[in-house]
Amino acid sequence: MGRQCECVHCFKEEWSARAALAHNMALFDGNHIRVDILPGGDDSKRTLFVENLPFDVKDEELYQLFRGSNKTEGSVEAIHVIRDPNSTLGKGVAYVLFKTMQAARCIVSKQDMKIRDCPLRLSHAKPVDTTPEACKKMHVPKHEDVLMTGI
Repeated sequence: MGRQCECVHCFKEEWSARAALAHNMALFDGNHIRVDILPGGDDSKRTLFVENLPFDVKDEELYQLFRGSNKTEGSVEAIHVIRDPNSTLGKGVAYVLFKTMQAARCIVSKQDMKIRDCPLRLSHAKPVDTTPEACKKMHVPKHEDVLMTGI
C-alpha cells in the first residue's frame, strides 16, 4: 500500500480550481487522488477540535455523541478523525463541522462530554488562511508549476 500525503494548492482563478475537480479520484502514480475545494467563508466558527479520543474511535461514534448532545437532529455536517496513514488508527483528535455556529457553541460550552469514559477537550478550530499570501508562506506551488502526467 502506498504512502498517504496531502497537498494544498491555491489557484489564482476560481474557474481553474473548479476544472481541477475533474481529476478527483484519478489514478496518479499508483494512487487515487482526492481533489476538493475549500468552502468560502470561515468554517472555524462551526468547527470544533476534539482531543483525547480513543485511538480506535469510529466516525459514527462521534456523530452519535454530538448529534444527541445538542438535541438538534442533523446538526453535524462532517466529521474528520485524524488517522495514521499506515495503521489507520486515530491520533486521538478529530474535527467536527456543525451546520450552524449555534450548534458548535452549544457543544463547546459543555465541560463534561465523554466518549467511552474518556473526558473530551473541546475547542473551536483555528481558521485556515487560504489567501495567496498565506499559500506563498506555505511554499505551495503555483498552478503552472504543477505537472500532472498520466491523468
